Amino acid sequence: MRLKVLFTAIMTLSIFLYGSGCTGIESPVRYTEDEPGNPAGPSPDGLLIIPDKNEIFDTEPLRVQASGGEGEITWGTEPQFENSFLPATGDLVLFSPPDISSDAYVTIIAKDQKNKTARAEILIIDDGPGPEPGDILINEIAWAGTQKNWRDEYIELINKTDRAFLY
Repeated sequence: MRLKVLFTAIMTLSIFLYGSGCTGIESPVRYTEDEPGNPAGPSPDGLLIIPDKNEIFDTEPLRVQASGGEGEITWGTEPQFENSFLPATGDLVLFSPPDISSDAYVTIIAKDQKNKTARAEILIIDDGPGPEPGDILINEIAWAGTQKNWRDEYIELINKTDRAFLY
């Protein structure tokens, strides 16, 4: 159990620091507060949520930032999901969506100490069930580089199914 918790914490932290790199969804979209098309819409209180993306898979975390708030920012969702933000408070957090069985919209809510609130709607796309043991195999590992360049490191995976996995 401890190993699973440690592995999850390390993976979440590494994704938070280096990005997920495992998605076919478009690059980050940033809006100014009053820009047409801003999913958060203009904030009358001056607090604004800036998500890295407006669509994510249910297997992928999302970096979310709050701008214009005063004091500590607290985060929540509608519908409510427990323990979905890391850290639980702050201007920059990582939202980890729940594993869902169909595509769904989630509203992310930020609130500062002066009760200013902002909302952003995110589409969570069901990525389907994960691979079963034996579905994905490690075929080759080049951990020491190649003769051409010592930085040419790679891992070659084989998907033995007819289904794409985005992990």
